[in-house]
Amino acid sequence: MVTDRLPVLSQRMATLTLWLVIGMLLLNAAVWLVPAWQDLHARHGLSFSLSDSLIAALALEPAALPWWQRLGAAVLSAIPLLVLSGGLLHLRALLRNYAGGQYFSPQSATHMGRLGQAVALWVLATFLCEPLLSAWLTFTNPPGERLISLGFDSGSIVALFLAACVVVIARILRRASELHAENQQFV
Repeated sequence: MVTDRLPVLSQRMATLTLWLVIGMLLLNAAVWLVPAWQDLHARHGLSFSLSDSLIAALALEPAALPWWQRLGAAVLSAIPLLVLSGGLLHLRALLRNYAGGQYFSPQSATHMGRLGQAVALWVLATFLCEPLLSAWLTFTNPPGERLISLGFDSGSIVALFLAACVVVIARILRRASELHAENQQFV
C-alpha cells in the first residue's frame, strides 16, 4: 500500500518555515546587539543581507558603536526581515493547508498570493531601508565621512521576478479552486 507522504512533508516544511522566521530575526538582532556574535558571525560566514552588506561596506565593528546606535541599526535592518517574515508566515499557512489536504482552496490561493506580494515588498523595504541604515550608522561621523548608501542588485531583480511568478501562480490556483468547486457540484 502506497501512503501519501505529501501531508507529512508539508507539515514538516511548515514547521521549518516557522523556525526560519524565528532564526533570521534573532540572528539579525544578534549581529547588532551581541558583541560576541560578531566573531562567530565572521568566522562562519553567516549573513543577513542588509546588515552584513553595510557592515562590510562601512568597515564597521558593531561592538564599537554606542548601544543606542546598535539598537537603532537592529530595528532598521529588521524592517525588511519583518516584511519577509509576513510572507513566510503565509507560506507556512499554505503548507499547513496542504498538510490538511486543502490543495484547491481559495485560502491556499490567498496565502500564495500574499507570499508573492511580501517578497516584492521585502525587496522594496530593503531598497528603502538601506539609505536610512547607512545614514544612521554614519551620522556621528565627522562631516565628509557620512554616507548614504543605495543599492539594487541582480538578486533583487530575480526576487521581484519570482514574486511576480508566485502572484500569477496564485491567481491560477484561485481559478483552479473555483473550477474544482464547480466540478464538485456536478459529482
